[in-house]
Amino acid sequence: IDSSLAQTEPSEVIVCDHGSTDDTPAVAAAYGSRIRYVRREQDQGPIVCWRDAVENASGEYVHLNFDDDWIDATFVERTLPLLGPDVAFVYTRTRIHEPGNPETKVLLRHPAGIGPRARIVQFLLREKLPISPGCALFRRRDVLKNLLTEVPGASGKYGRNSGVGEDLLLFLLATLDYPRYAHLPEALSHFLAHPISITTDA
Repeated sequence: IDSSLAQTEPSEVIVCDHGSTDDTPAVAAAYGSRIRYVRREQDQGPIVCWRDAVENASGEYVHLNFDDDWIDATFVERTLPLLGPDVAFVYTRTRIHEPGNPETKVLLRHPAGIGPRARIVQFLLREKLPISPGCALFRRRDVLKNLLTEVPGASGKYGRNSGVGEDLLLFLLATLDYPRYAHLPEALSHFLAHPISITTDA
């Protein structure tokens, strides 16, 4: 929450809480009017929660910041100029942090700049662990259109409102409406890797 509020580009911050049983409501209340807090008593899975937040947003652009991740203060400022009318999404490199380990590693060392969608589609379909929405900037309308609660034909744990599979499809479906994508080669997003994280288990 703090990293979202610290953005150098003024940003609306929505905290979406689906069925938490910890002190999330109290934490959110401490931020007062600086955030919009959306609370649902029943947990319906991560994708429904993400969509709920996006549906409550009023801006044109969206970044999904998961509860164990954070972004640099210039994330929105640096990615927004690359999201031109022919660009599906912008994503940054990501720094992975492990609790108790001062060493970090950087993922997504891809070619910088704006490229043809065929290049990113081939990467997304080929790699075992592609790109997380936590390091990307999308248009709100594209997230509402392409963040599906279930991958058609999916079976088992992933691809059925699990947060893994649906996120890959979000990127792939977004490329259908734009000829290009953009990559900012700086680690402006940070993921915390721990035993129960999607990042680790995906």
